[in-house]
Amino acid sequence: PNSIRVNRGKKTLEDLFLYALASRVDRIVIVNCVKGNPSSILVYNVDLDSKVMKRRYLIKILGVKLWREVENNIKIYDPKSICVDVSEIEDDESLRLCDIIRDILHAKLVTDEEMIRDFDVKVEIYRRNMKFTIRFIHPQTNRIGGPVIRVGRAIVYEES
Repeated sequence: PNSIRVNRGKKTLEDLFLYALASRVDRIVIVNCVKGNPSSILVYNVDLDSKVMKRRYLIKILGVKLWREVENNIKIYDPKSICVDVSEIEDDESLRLCDIIRDILHAKLVTDEEMIRDFDVKVEIYRRNMKFTIRFIHPQTNRIGGPVIRVGRAIVYEES
C-alpha cells in the first residue's frame, strides 16, 4: 500500500536515493535477483530532513510463488491498509520477522481476529525449522492475494 514502483534498470543506488528524495518517500526497497529469480530484499531508510540514506534490513529469499500460481487466489485491488497477524506466533525469531515486515510495510501488528477484518491485506508468517513463509491474505475471504515468499533469514542493520 502507498508505494511507488520503479524499475531499477541501470539506476545506481545514488540515483534511487535522489528519486526517493524528490518523491518524498522514507524508504527504498530493492529486490535483488539471481538468474531472474528474487534472491533478497534490501531496505534502506531515507531521512528526508538530513538527506541521508541508511541500510536497514536484508531479507534472504529462498523462493517465491506468485499469487497467480496459487490455487483459489484473489486479486486485491488498490490496498490501502495492511496488518501483520501475530496471533499464532510462538517464538522470538518469528516475532522478530513480523516486526521487520511491519516496519518495512508500515503495517500494524494485530492479534484480534475481528480487527484483522478491517484491513485490506493480512500478512501471515509461519516458521518451519529455520525457514519462514510469508503469505499475503485477503482477510475477508481468507484467500491468498499476494506472493508466498520463503525466507531463510533476516538481518537488521543497527541504526547509528
